[in-house]
Amino acid sequence: MTDTGDLTDLIHRAQRGEHVAVDQLFAAVYPELRRMARARLRKSPRSTLLDTTALVHESYLRFVEAGRLQLADRIHFLGYTGKIMRSVIVDTVRERQSQRRGGDQLAVTLDSQIGRASCRERVFSSV
Repeated sequence: MTDTGDLTDLIHRAQRGEHVAVDQLFAAVYPELRRMARARLRKSPRSTLLDTTALVHESYLRFVEAGRLQLADRIHFLGYTGKIMRSVIVDTVRERQSQRRGGDQLAVTLDSQIGRASCRERVFSSV
């Protein structure tokens, strides 16, 4: 792993908008991020459908989408990444539970009047 000074430099370069620095930063701490992801997934419900690699990569994408952040050092970066990982897990579990409950399907309220109208139609159409 790179020493703390190099990581702090990468963090500051990434904050200035250098996309190469963001990639280098994640590459430098990738093994540590995988350990964090494994620990987070061990604590989470089994229904997340995430594995360690997917969690690290999704965290990277969210980090990049967040734009410019004010991170001071390695500890702050890893703490922020840990929060991102938690939110990825929570969002995945919520999405999964939503799909189990019908997801974005149209909710229809059943009314006893619908059944009666249907019965009347059958009675009058047979006469």
